Amino acid sequence: SQEAVNLLITGFARSNVFDGEKVLNGEKQGEELKLRGTAEKPQVGFLSLFEAFGSLEVGCRLKTPAWPVWISHAESHYSILFCDSVE
Repeated sequence: SQEAVNLLITGFARSNVFDGEKVLNGEKQGEELKLRGTAEKPQVGFLSLFEAFGSLEVGCRLKTPAWPVWISHAESHYSILFCDSVE
């Protein structure tokens, strides 16, 4: 699941891959729902085919990790992408 991948990458089992937080307003005042994404730049990144479909938004923090290594997610599997140059 996405929560398990996020736990491995960021140390937090969150469902979202966008940067920071998003607040969804409820019908009544005080009925807000806070969604948490990636709080800081991780060591390893994440890319998803579902972003191309418009199903989710991968934040810049996960797209530009500290090291040139990414976990990529396609419909039914995960793969590892890497570059031997940091530049």
